[in-house]
Amino acid sequence: MSSQASDPEHAEDPIGPPAAARLTPAAVVVFDVMDTLIADPYREAHQSATGMTFEGFDALRPDGVYHAFERAEIREHSYWDALRQAKIPVDVARFHAARLAGYRWLPGARALLLETMRTHRVVLATNYPAEWLADLRERFFNGLELMICASCELGVRKPSSAFYQHLAARFALDPRITVLIDDTVANVDAAIALGWEGIVFRGAVEARQRLDSRLRSLPPPPGAPPGGRSRVRDGSGPDVRRGG
Repeated sequence: MSSQASDPEHAEDPIGPPAAARLTPAAVVVFDVMDTLIADPYREAHQSATGMTFEGFDALRPDGVYHAFERAEIREHSYWDALRQAKIPVDVARFHAARLAGYRWLPGARALLLETMRTHRVVLATNYPAEWLADLRERFFNGLELMICASCELGVRKPSSAFYQHLAARFALDPRITVLIDDTVANVDAAIALGWEGIVFRGAVEARQRLDSRLRSLPPPPGAPPGGRSRVRDGSGPDVRRGG
């Protein structure tokens, strides 16, 4: 992808010097996608499509139908059919117009991703439905050497432990030197429970600082003497807690 400053999708706020000289090469960094790297217009798009508040819409939406869509148990047309059967008016064209218009890099997120990729294996881990994930791949990640793992491929979604176990098996991840950055606390806590490091995303600047801190505390690469440490779900304020 072009990184010209004239392209608003690639414009970045400065977030400090490159991390290449500071990060541990053995580590793997797993990024969530929606509302961690890319703004998620999910709520606004549903409101535009239904003419309802999101809370009102969600109260009427059949339980579990969207999660089934995320896991690829149903296709997109079946999702809309389920809403109509629940007497929810939906304009699919308006939904997609709002969805596509709402995508953008979060401030500093692209720079954080690219700088991390310079010295680390990076995996994207998302619950996003297959049909919509294809748009993100083409628009934001085309040409980047990224590994992407999605609930629509695995048949399970975060924060299920099975999601992380499948992801670790697919990419041969060592949980002791794997860091998840995700805006959802439950997703981070689930990773920590499996021995990963976790950072609750609250912005690119803070994520960079906390990522550097967590990477410095990781065990040495294989063959070097290990060091003791405690696992921490690293977030802002009261979100910082010690885990098992």
